[in-house]
This record gives sequence, structure tokens and C-alpha cells, in this order.
Amino acid sequence: MAADAPAAFFSYCREDSDFALRLAEDLKAAGANVWIDQLDIEPGMPWDREVEEALAACARLLVILSPVSVKSDNVRDEVSFALSKQKRVIPVLYRECDVPFRLARLQHIDFRSDYDRGLKALLKALGVEQSPQPVAPAQPEATKAGQPAVLDGFERQLTAEHERILNERRVAVEQAVAEVERRAAEQARLEEERKQAVERARLEQEQGKAAEKARLEQEERGRLATLAAAEKAQLEQKESERKQAVEQARLEQERRASQERVRQEEIERQRIAAKEQRRLEQEGTQQPTAPGPALRSQLPVWGKAVIGSCGILIIALLIWWASRRPSSEQAAKAQARIETIGATASGPSNRSLGVTLIIYQYSTPEDRQILVEAFQRGSNIGLVNALGKLKAVGHLSMPGTLGLDVSYISAIPTSTGRKIRFITNRQLMFGEEYTDSPSHHPNLTAGEFELSDQDMNKSTGVLYPTAQLGIDADGQLSINPQGDPWRLGNVTDRGRAPVGEAARIEAIDASTMQFGKSFGISLVIYQYSTPADRSILVDAFRKGSNQGLLNALGRMKAVGHLSMPGTLGLDVSYVNVVPTSTGRKILFVTNRQLLFGEAYPDSPAQRPGLTAGEIDLNDQDMSKSTGLLYPTAQFGIDGTGQLSIDPLNLWRLSDIIDWKGTPSGN
Repeated sequence: MAADAPAAFFSYCREDSDFALRLAEDLKAAGANVWIDQLDIEPGMPWDREVEEALAACARLLVILSPVSVKSDNVRDEVSFALSKQKRVIPVLYRECDVPFRLARLQHIDFRSDYDRGLKALLKALGVEQSPQPVAPAQPEATKAGQPAVLDGFERQLTAEHERILNERRVAVEQAVAEVERRAAEQARLEEERKQAVERARLEQEQGKAAEKARLEQEERGRLATLAAAEKAQLEQKESERKQAVEQARLEQERRASQERVRQEEIERQRIAAKEQRRLEQEGTQQPTAPGPALRSQLPVWGKAVIGSCGILIIALLIWWASRRPSSEQAAKAQARIETIGATASGPSNRSLGVTLIIYQYSTPEDRQILVEAFQRGSNIGLVNALGKLKAVGHLSMPGTLGLDVSYISAIPTSTGRKIRFITNRQLMFGEEYTDSPSHHPNLTAGEFELSDQDMNKSTGVLYPTAQLGIDADGQLSINPQGDPWRLGNVTDRGRAPVGEAARIEAIDASTMQFGKSFGISLVIYQYSTPADRSILVDAFRKGSNQGLLNALGRMKAVGHLSMPGTLGLDVSYVNVVPTSTGRKILFVTNRQLLFGEAYPDSPAQRPGLTAGEIDLNDQDMSKSTGLLYPTAQFGIDGTGQLSIDPLNLWRLSDIIDWKGTPSGN
């Protein structure tokens, strides 16, 4: 009987709950021993534990197959567990679907078309004995004989009632199936409409993205075209300005060459005139004795001695005068002076830049008188014009600019040192190095240094990027700032540079980005090293390796100076220039190692290494010039006899500007 048969576990998907619940109720009503979670889990019991215990206890598994259940992970897990435990699995085909491979070989019970027939088959599979048609109880012979018609009528009534119930049940099942199919069709229709709406939204979104992408690409092409046109115009303008600058430089060089030729011709004429004058004077001293030996013989001995002494005295005076008269080259050397002052400028926006003031010579009282008269005639404009006509007496270097020629420099003694006031010939403009053209503005740039000879750490200064000028009551230039001044700190004064037989000046400015800040670097070249200097270094390296080379560099005369804010600067012991296809490569080596912060205790670094650098100058396009600075390096000699550098670290140099030469002295 059903009570003794093993229990059967219902495995189904929640979407098939209506069918599974109905089937379980019908099976239970027919006496089948089945377990389903919706009917057999009591309230308050843990659902997952009850399911596991029932699945383990039941000997059979009824799996409801439908398109949803065959894809359910829970149903697959329950079937796998039953098969692994050798339990009997009975597939119940509820709707058309792809039967899983592991269940395809098992005989299934089909409920798709006829529920009642499927129910009977399932009851039989579960071992439930179905009751036969009700039969009237046996009656005594007397009763049977007396009531045959009554019994037949009762049996017919029971049969009709049973058929009616079966028909009603069949109709109810068909209606339920039709309702389920209708709901499924409605759900499928809604799902299809939802998918179509999602697809339409996706297509619209993709079309919108495609349109936006096309618009952005069109805008980007327009922007690139505009930038290309602007860059082309800028390059054409820059090329035109460069050609004008080259032409002006050529004309200026020709003018200077012409002036030099005129000066040399004038010197030669003066030399010839002096020679002719000496000849005439000599001839004049000899004319009194020209009459011949008869006249000389008539003079007494003391007269002859006096005449000879006078001649010797005149010749000695002429020789002394000629030796005391300086040549133009000696005058230029005597007047050539170099003084380099470095500082760090701090602007209103907390921007720090390196500033280098190179002084060729100080202005004379005659220069000051020229400026006073120009101011009296034309006020500030007259003063600006006069400054533009004066010969440069210095140069102001600052990263991001083309630098400025300094037209006037005065030194005023103070109780602790000197006050140096300098005025340029135009206004400082940042960014002009990129257009390679100086600014043209009625304002000028000026500044002051308060140098303390007792303690250089107390030296200060002020830079006025934009200023107008005037003359005070003492006849000194007065500065009227037109904007916020820049404070100058870390002031270092390197004094005057040596002037030798081949003295020259070439200043190279550059910038480097280190420690998150921009530093200005200025290399001032007094003269290039000679082959004899190189031979000295080669011999020193062969005798003492790197240490011998360091000692030799420390003993050599300075041929340049390297300035950088925050340091005391470095004397350059060796400068070599090598021609390249586009310009020159300059190699420089200092006499010690660069050390930041040494400007504050005012004591140079004592390190075994040195500082060196290389600058590749492009004479065709200065913006393409590059360079490297080696703050710490050791050296050697390569196979060609050149200095070789073994850097321990390197800094890249940019914004390079080359100032070739300085104005010669008068």
C-alpha cells in the first residue's frame, strides 16, 4: 500500500509551483507518500535544513521537467545528488523542453496532453493501488431476491455521479491548463515587447553615441586644422623675424668691421705721422752740424759734448713718450673688466628664477651727464632714447627671456659695502625667447643690489621688471616702479674675472628643473682652453689617474665661471669647443663640486668629485639647443686625448641662450 511505499521527493522550479502543488495534492489524496516543501515544512522550521533532510531520507525523486527547470541550478544539484546516492529518479514531463542528458535514458511520465492519464501512470509507478468501482455489499438471499431493481438503480446512480465528477475534474484541468497556457503566452508576449523596447533603446543609444562621436571628431579636426594654421603662421612669422635678425646682425657686423678698419687706418696714419715727425726732428737736430768737418772742428770740446748730450736726451724723451702711449689693444685690455653677481628673484606669484648680472665696466660721469641732459630735454622718453643709444656696460640674464643689455651701472659706497644700481635698455618680457624677438616698450627694467662686503649673507636686492626713470636733485637716476618689485636673495658676488692675452667673453644662459623648481644657470667664458692646457691634464692623468687630474684642474687658471642660485658659484678650469654639423659642442669642467646651500655659510664645498657639463649649441635654430649638467662627476682621458666624463648624476638643460662676445673697451 501507499503508506508502506518509500516517500518521493518533489524537485521543481518555482515557476512551475502551481503544477507541482496540484500534482502533490492529487498524489496525497490518492494515498501516495510524497514530500513537497510547500506542504510538508512546518512553520518556523529552517527551510534549507528540512529540504536536505527530506532529500536524503526519500528513496525516490520526482523531477518536474519544463524549459525553466532544466536550466535551474537547484534542480540540477538535487538530481545529481539522487543519482549519486542510487535513488530512483522519475522524470515528470510537464512542458516541452530539452531533457538533460543524464535523464534522457530514464522512462518519463507525460503530463503534457492528458493530466489524468499521467496521474494514473505516476500513481502506478509510486506503487499506489487504485480502488476499483464501488460494489454494493452482499445481502442475504432473501434481500437480493426481494430488491433487485433497487440495487441496479443505486449502481447506475453511483456510476453517473462518478462520471460527473470525473468530467468536472477533466473540465477543471483543461481550464487550468488553458489558463496556464494563456498566462504563459501573455508573459511571452510581454517579454518579447520588453526585449524589443530594450533593443530599440540600445539602438537609439548607439546612434546617439555615433552621432556624438562624429561631432567630436569633426570638432577635433576643426581644432587641429586651426592649430595647424596658427602654428604655420607663427612659424612663418618666426622665420621672417629670424631672417630680419640675421640681416640686422650681418649689417651690424659689417658696420663694426668698417669701424674697426677705419680705426686701424687711423692708428696706422698716426703711427706713420709719428714716425715722420721723429724723422724730421732727427733731421732738424743734425742740420746745425751739416756744414761739414770744418765747422765741427772750430767748436770747442765742451760744445761738442753739449750738442751730443742734447741729442741723446731728445732721443731718450721720444722713446719714453712712445713707450708711455698705450696702443688701442692695450687700452681695451686695461678697460675690460668682468664682475658677475648672481641672485634668486622671487616674484609676486611665488615664482623663483635665477638672475645673473654681468658687469663689463661701470658708467662714467660723462654717461650720467648725457642722461641728465636727455631727461631735461625729453623727460622719461628722452631718457629712454638716450639709454638705448649708450654702449652696453653689462648684461642681465634671466630664464624665459632673451636677456637685456645694461646701459647704465653706478656704484655708490655704503657703510657696509656698495649699492649697485643698474638700468637696462628695454623692458623685461617673459616668453620672448620663444618668438626670438625682443620687446619694444617705453618702460625699462632696472634694479639695485645692496652688497655687504663684511657678510655676503646680508646682501639683498630688488628687481623692477617694469619701471620709469627720472633724475633726482643729486643728479642721480631715480627709479619709479610701475608694478610689483621682485625681491633678490641668495646674492653672490664673484668679483672681477682675470683678463689675459686672448681675453673674450661669451655668456650662455639655461634653465633646469630640479626638486620641483626651475633654476637659472649662467656660464661665463673668459677664454677657451689651449692645447697646452689639454696636454697638462693628459700628463696629470697619466701620472695620478683621476686624483691627479683633479689636482691639475684645481691649479689651473680660471677660464670661466658657472653661476647658480643657492651656491657660491664655480670657477671653470677647462673649456673646450668642438664644431658640429649644426653649430658647436662646448665641454666645461669646474675646479670643484657644486653644492646647494653653500651660499649661506659662505664656504665652498670640499668634495672629491667635480662638476662639469656639455652644451650643444644650434647656430641655425637656438631653440633646438640642448645641454647636460653633471653636478657630481669624475673624469678621465679618452683615446683621442679628450676629457671623458663619468657622471654620477645629470640634469637636463633647456631654454638655452648664447650671448657671443662683449663690447670692446674704448
